[in-house]
Amino acid sequence: MISLVLTACTPKSTAEEATTRAAYLEAINAAYAKAGAQCIVYRQDQLGDLDPVRLAEVQPTINVLIKAQLVNVNPAQVQVPDPMGGTVTVKGVHVALSDLGNAAYKKDLGGFCFGDLKADSITGTQTGQVGGKEVTTATYTYSLHNLANWANVLTEIPDIQAATQGKTSTGSALIAQTEHGYEATLIPARQ
Repeated sequence: MISLVLTACTPKSTAEEATTRAAYLEAINAAYAKAGAQCIVYRQDQLGDLDPVRLAEVQPTINVLIKAQLVNVNPAQVQVPDPMGGTVTVKGVHVALSDLGNAAYKKDLGGFCFGDLKADSITGTQTGQVGGKEVTTATYTYSLHNLANWANVLTEIPDIQAATQGKTSTGSALIAQTEHGYEATLIPARQ
């Protein structure tokens, strides 16, 4: 009796494509790691002594940051210009980073960082020539990982609501082969 054994083989091109896509994901995630975490852009001029007018301008953001325990706000006497010349002292507030805020604030990134972006899957590729070199434009899905414990209140900031709720977004990157492997350059989303 002859036994027949059937084995399933993956075509070489499909296996190579899977390996290449994995390498592209690795390159994109390396670019995300280099770019830094996902952050709320927070201007330094929102810290320090704020008079009532300036406080009113930034109050919605300050309220969220207080709720997230990233800043402390205390009453303060604030010097403001007097329309008649000189300065006058008015009741205002002093806004300072809390211990948690100091740990979460990344000065070089300009904000409070609340998680890491990670590319999850490649959804398409297109290869072409740029400056005599072959490059691939890869589209991919990405999501936010390692969400900070305090980030649950960020849903009150509409611009980042989707990111903090675990939704997947799409992005694109230019990927080039270098002597060190694939390197990705993230393409900023159009606003």
